[in-house]
Amino acid sequence: MRGTAKKMIAVLLIVYMLTLPYMAPLASAEQEETILEVQLPHLDVRAEYKPGLVVAPKISRPAFIEPGGSFQLVFSKPLQVEKIVIDNGYGAAYECEFGQTGDTVFTVKIPENAEPGLYDMIIYTGEGVYGEPHAVYVGTKDMFSKLNIIHVTDRHFGVINSNGRKASNYGLAVNLVALGLPNNTIIVDSGDLADTAKDGEYRESLFVDTLLDKPLVGVPGNHDHVGGSENFKAYRGPFNHTLDIFGLYRIVGIDSGGDGFITKSQAIWARIVLTTTEEPIKIVIFHHPHFTHMFGDIPYQFNVTTSEELFKLLTSKKPNSKYTYIYGSWLTDKEALKILVDGMFSARGNAVLVFSGHVHLDSYAVVTRPDGSQIHYIVTVTTAGSVRPGDYHGFRLVTVEPTGKVEIHGDGDYWTRHASFNADEIYTSYVETANAVTATLRIENTKIIDYMEKTVVALHVPDEWLGKTAKLYLKGLDSYKLRCTPLGCILYAYSSGKPQRGFEYQATLFTKPDNEPPTLELAKMTPTTPRQGRQVVLNFKVGDDSWGIKELYAKIEYDGKEITTKPMLAGDTARIVIPPLKASKVKVTVVAVDASGKETMFTRTIEYKTVQTTTTTPAATTTTQQTQQPTTTTTTTTATKTTTAVKAAKPEISLTLTLPKLAEETPTTPAKTAKAGDNTALIIAALVVAALAAFALIITRR
Repeated sequence: MRGTAKKMIAVLLIVYMLTLPYMAPLASAEQEETILEVQLPHLDVRAEYKPGLVVAPKISRPAFIEPGGSFQLVFSKPLQVEKIVIDNGYGAAYECEFGQTGDTVFTVKIPENAEPGLYDMIIYTGEGVYGEPHAVYVGTKDMFSKLNIIHVTDRHFGVINSNGRKASNYGLAVNLVALGLPNNTIIVDSGDLADTAKDGEYRESLFVDTLLDKPLVGVPGNHDHVGGSENFKAYRGPFNHTLDIFGLYRIVGIDSGGDGFITKSQAIWARIVLTTTEEPIKIVIFHHPHFTHMFGDIPYQFNVTTSEELFKLLTSKKPNSKYTYIYGSWLTDKEALKILVDGMFSARGNAVLVFSGHVHLDSYAVVTRPDGSQIHYIVTVTTAGSVRPGDYHGFRLVTVEPTGKVEIHGDGDYWTRHASFNADEIYTSYVETANAVTATLRIENTKIIDYMEKTVVALHVPDEWLGKTAKLYLKGLDSYKLRCTPLGCILYAYSSGKPQRGFEYQATLFTKPDNEPPTLELAKMTPTTPRQGRQVVLNFKVGDDSWGIKELYAKIEYDGKEITTKPMLAGDTARIVIPPLKASKVKVTVVAVDASGKETMFTRTIEYKTVQTTTTTPAATTTTQQTQQPTTTTTTTTATKTTTAVKAAKPEISLTLTLPKLAEETPTTPAKTAKAGDNTALIIAALVVAALAAFALIITRR
């Protein structure tokens, strides 16, 4: 009997393991949809965000301060400062002691009882109340005994990629992932934040980055210098800067300029900082890379004994190549480069991390110094700009400890071309209308999910809604918090577990329900008589009664082939371009999905006019045309409405930045997410369990 019992237990264990793959979709099917009532707070004090007023600290150069510590506050002009407050948005606001040390320079002391976390800085002056978002991070050495670094680069706010996704949407996707990572995480941005250095691009970057609950450190790239622009400095922080993270990590941000090299004075400053500061880990950030296009089957590893040797290596040509190891623009000022290389080689500490971008490719090289410590040169593919065929948008996760231990994480081995996490597998949308704000998150990449601790979706609360009651629709999320400072309010919707692959999490704050599906109407087809081998342009009018359009895509079918494309959407007009085709007939299906999940489908079959030309004898040429007039078939359908359960919840009060709306953005192809009440996964799981249990009985009886 004992043998039979053991055999039965073993078989049941096998049954359990085999049914696990079926239980994952079952868990997704049980994700709840809930509607809560939210009392939005009224803000007694409102602060104005004024670009360029504060020089430092700023969102891309925050101050890392321990409770009771001090930092330097620098203005761009003299101000009559009356009060300085740091506010974490969750009820912890502290008035700080301060003293003026120059016309525009103040020393600010953080109270001893300040709670850890990210703070907005609120400045009361004789001229008005001003705010600087995410300018101060209060913490301790123990919190950062291990540092997680999310490396993003070349985010190019303002760009629309060839796949139809806006750069801002990729920025949102990575930031929502960052919200789910552990608290000992910072974001490092190595430049090309804006595509053309326009005000609107930087405002859009602030809209996305102020959704973060973790500090960000960055430098400009060449695109941030278009036309000699100073906008990066006004909106994000100094071009060159250094900061200390609790005595453990020293960050040195260096501006490699619009032309990809630095001056002698920059190099001397960086060398002094790197060789005189005591932090065991040095983190250097500049846009144009030193080691570039370094990927392959094994890591590129070099041993050097002097800085002169490292300089010669960087400026020498790669084997069997006409190009140097270093990006060529650095050779414009070799003297400055030599000084900087000496500073990096001679940097005090257990490891040096060098983060760069610019080339829109993953690249990695490591240099070992005589004492065994290493310099890690990390270049990451563009997070949101253009990519080469076969590549993808991405970001890296680097963990480092004061001992010098470094780990680099991504989808592939860190020395390969496709090393980064694939951001094309993170799908987000952000839709804002007069009646609703919606944010969604869906992750298809399980390697990214493995590093996350929780699921978070974030959205800005419209200023005009403050002091009123709104409703909050949650899908797959079970709680929320409001973060409110005098700069405004952000709502974070949570689930305590890791994201489930393929499930779309959604938070919608709304004042009016969405009762009707979207409207989708063909306004114009150009040309009206399509011809084979010529492109056809379709213009649609798109609208929705309340929550707005979350997703819009088109499917083009011809000769057994299929193209899925994302229409260009400007206001309420969508434009679809059918490329030149040799087909005689094309079926076009356009689908509009609103933020409540209702959809409208438009289908049209287009028959092209065909032209056949036949040449006979040299004496005469005869051309015969066979014409087929275009015929069309149009079908419109609407989606079913979703029912939700209403749960009562205590309103949570906390204290947004008056910034432009972030346009909606969605995946190129929709994902079918399991809804509450869907029994398909349950039936499959039950059948599998029954079959395997029967198998277990047969085995145990033998």
